[in-house]
Amino acid sequence: MPTVSATEGSDIAYEIVKFDEKTTLDRAYDYGRNENIWQNFIKHMNALFSGLRVNVAYELDEEELSGTLRENFSKNETPARNAALEIGAAGEINIIPEEEGSVFDYDAILIRTKAQINNLNNGAIKIALEKDCPEVKKEDTGEAILRIGEIVALSPLTLIHEEQKWEINGENVKKFLDFKYNGKKVELAFGEKLKKYLSEEAATKIDREVKEGKFEMNEGKVKEFQDSENGLSLDIEKSTAKIEKEVMEKNNREVSLIVKEVIPSVTTESINDLGVREIVGRGESDFSGSPRNRRHN
Repeated sequence: MPTVSATEGSDIAYEIVKFDEKTTLDRAYDYGRNENIWQNFIKHMNALFSGLRVNVAYELDEEELSGTLRENFSKNETPARNAALEIGAAGEINIIPEEEGSVFDYDAILIRTKAQINNLNNGAIKIALEKDCPEVKKEDTGEAILRIGEIVALSPLTLIHEEQKWEINGENVKKFLDFKYNGKKVELAFGEKLKKYLSEEAATKIDREVKEGKFEMNEGKVKEFQDSENGLSLDIEKSTAKIEKEVMEKNNREVSLIVKEVIPSVTTESINDLGVREIVGRGESDFSGSPRNRRHN
């Protein structure tokens, strides 16, 4: 049975292909038995003189196989690099040219792997690097570059969450800009530098750790009770996309950030379902209404 180690040097292994011998044998046995007598006879003759090919029944963990291939071969790849926007110390605009790369076609490798499994062929599969072309080329950035002044003129941009605000001045707006290909043309976008800013400046002020509901028992009484409390987490990916849309498409100067509420896995309500009632500081507990086998922490 084909297996693969979870990581290099690991003792843990798992099956990536699991053959179903019974189903395969049933398919072979049923060939020429499920139609009328003449059609069955013709199939039997064809099988006798030409041989019989039966599709192998198997389960392939495509996700694990794809991940393992990438883990083992990605070090040999050099992905293409898009043309990039760089702002110099004096505010000058520089365009870093694109570079072609070379990568493996993992989808094609997966298709060839399936074909060999179907043919019960355990021979080596030869793979080769293929050209990886950048989506953003320097020669296509002219229209996007012309918009830089227009976007910077909107500054300062104000990011908002409830009563909190973060202002981004023109210099930083310019530094946060980059290119992206939208499927038709190259346009301005906010890239990784803005995401880093949100992570370091906004998320540190917004994010709040979730509190799990819990209680501690001591000699049959509740010693401590902690109510659950929802947490908060700045959604950096969605906030970046929203800022880009509001600024680039609508010329808005103010954007509300997208913040997710994080729900505790153990809530105060779920603890109350155990029959525990108000107690903190009194050292008392009431499990009335709770099944006997649930009267514990």
